[in-house]
Formats: sequence, structure tokens, C-alpha cells
Amino acid sequence: MIVKDLSYNYKTGFSIKDINFQVNEGEILGVLGSNGSGKTTLIKNIIGIKEGKGEVFFKGQDLKRLTLVKKRRKIAYVPQESQTNNLTVYETIMLGRIPYIKYNETTEDKKKVDELIMKFNLQKYKSRKMSSLSGGEKQRTYIARALAQNSEIIVMDEPTSNLDLSNAFNILKIIKEVIEENKMRCLIIIHDLSLIGRFCDKLLLLKNGRQLHFGDKESTFKNEILENLYEVKVKVTKINEEYFISPQE
Repeated sequence: MIVKDLSYNYKTGFSIKDINFQVNEGEILGVLGSNGSGKTTLIKNIIGIKEGKGEVFFKGQDLKRLTLVKKRRKIAYVPQESQTNNLTVYETIMLGRIPYIKYNETTEDKKKVDELIMKFNLQKYKSRKMSSLSGGEKQRTYIARALAQNSEIIVMDEPTSNLDLSNAFNILKIIKEVIEENKMRCLIIIHDLSLIGRFCDKLLLLKNGRQLHFGDKESTFKNEILENLYEVKVKVTKINEEYFISPQE
């Protein structure tokens, strides 16, 4: 996926401008930035909720020009907050198969959903209503629904925000395995720098709606770059190919 010169202006005056990056198959791109830096606006332009200037290319196609059904087959989306419905966990995950269902769900659809229920350890919640679940249980279900879509691109807006550290680590581990196994592309907004250093292949840094940096972890996790981004002193430590970032007084 190649994003070229993506820009969007709000009536309030805030804008994102000239965002450029590329995500290759099997890669996870982490999007970093303080609140209000333009991360969610960027995502909404990529998936088509908002329509700004610029291009989003994937395998020679401009995704912004596709119909909604065709776009859903290409891009799956996990929002920061999903509206709770009265469906069961099984039914909610099955919604991810809608772009492929012509009349009724098939054996293949059911198999895909059952596999994801097992993968995300949701067996005992399978028949539970979404309204009865905790925030973390709902989030795991919504991520499973996105993966059920079998899209080649997954876009996630803070998917671990309702999860404790252990669950967040396990969920991101599953996501990374799925992305690599299926040669998909993933764009993810996440704030935990330790998780970013563990699971993301490339980083896109946004500040005040502008692109501050795009590159791999080695080029990104530099004191001067992160201090510019967050406007606080930091210490970057690399141990066994993993990066650990801590604020400094």
C-alpha cells in the first residue's frame, strides 16, 4: 500500500498535509503522535470515512475510487470505539464475512469464524451478547471480526486501549502472526512504545498534522526524534533487538 501526498482540511482549521508512506506485505506500520496530531484523521481518509486530497494505491488501484463492497474486501477496520450491538460474539465476528456472503453463510464462513474464536480465546463467550462483555472482551471480538474479513489491509485505531498489558501483548502477537502468515499489511495506532518496539516493522510519526518521520525502528528510535515528537526527554535502550523507551527528568 502506497499513500501519496494525503491531505485533509477541517473547517476548524486543523489539517493533515502531505503524508507519504508505504506498507509492504507482511509488515505492521505503527502510527505515533500525541493526541490531536492527526492519527485518526489519517486513518479515516485511508478507509474512506473522510475524503481528502492525495492517493492511496494498492496493487495499482486507487482505493479511494473503489465501491464500498470492493473496498471492504481490501481493507478491514477496527475503530477506537465500536458501538455495542445486541448480537452474539459469533454473530459479530460473522459480520466480517459479509463482503463474501451472497445468500447464506457457507461452511467456509463458519470455519473461518470458529478458527478466530479459538485463536482469540473467545470460546466461552461465543453465545454471549456483546452488551454483556467487558471492554477488553469486546475489543478482542472486534479485532477477530476484522480478521474474518480476510482483507489484505488491516487498519486499527488503538486496538489495545481496553486491554491490560498481558492481553495487549498476546493480541498483538496474534495479529503479527496473521499478518506475516497471510502476507497482509497492517496500519495501527498505538501509544505503548514498548509494544511498538516489539511488534511494528516501520513507524510513521505525526505532529500537528504533519509528517515528522517515516522509517524502520532503527532510524526512528533515536532520542532526538522521539524528544521532538513528544517534547520530553527520553532514553532509548536496545536489548536483544528490542527497544525500550523511558521518559527522563
